[in-house]
Amino acid sequence: MEALITTSAINDMTRKQSHRMGRISTAVLAMGLGLAAAATAAPQEPAIAAGSYVQAKEGAVVRNFRNEKGKLVTNLEAGTLLLVHAESSNYYEVSSPAGFPVWVFGKYLTETGTEGVLKVVGTGVRMRPQPDSGVDSYPLSTKLTRGDLVQFIERADSDLSFEADWIQVYSVPHAHAWVSSMEVEMASDQEVAGREWTDSLRGLVDVPMKVAPSETVEPDKSAVPE
Repeated sequence: MEALITTSAINDMTRKQSHRMGRISTAVLAMGLGLAAAATAAPQEPAIAAGSYVQAKEGAVVRNFRNEKGKLVTNLEAGTLLLVHAESSNYYEVSSPAGFPVWVFGKYLTETGTEGVLKVVGTGVRMRPQPDSGVDSYPLSTKLTRGDLVQFIERADSDLSFEADWIQVYSVPHAHAWVSSMEVEMASDQEVAGREWTDSLRGLVDVPMKVAPSETVEPDKSAVPE
């Protein structure tokens, strides 16, 4: 004689099945959340490798440090070519074939025989985003060295002597600064970009420095014996 399944037994079986399904759903949800958290926490590989050429997007900004609080060095025109050297905190360390506009203290610069070209006369000379040496004007990591040539842009205060004034110049091409990874894109043809980079390098011809003519001194005849 077949056993009769009571309503109570059916309800009990339904509850047990519901509990099992609930545990399975909870486990699947937990697994999904865990995978999402792991994906979020995992370090992101830089999208563009060092040694690659990139182009600036509209509104791109070059900064002296690798975050949004870094001071503006210059605004870039869309399409400006840059060379990537490193990646950190979603910023690329880059250089420009034309250099960046920076400020250098006048005592470390001197005129050359070419108008608009200055020569560095110090070692380890800092290049800053603003014409002062305060905390807000943190210098670029690259430093100028004796003999480097830079192109003059303007002075901060022409009422001061040149040596006591801040001078804005275009940096040497190998100077490094930072740009957000969201503000650049990979150059479509790296080979063409490399040639363009080379052709765009700022070439400043080294020339002899101006030297004041020495005065002609007549010999002191009184010191010569008769």
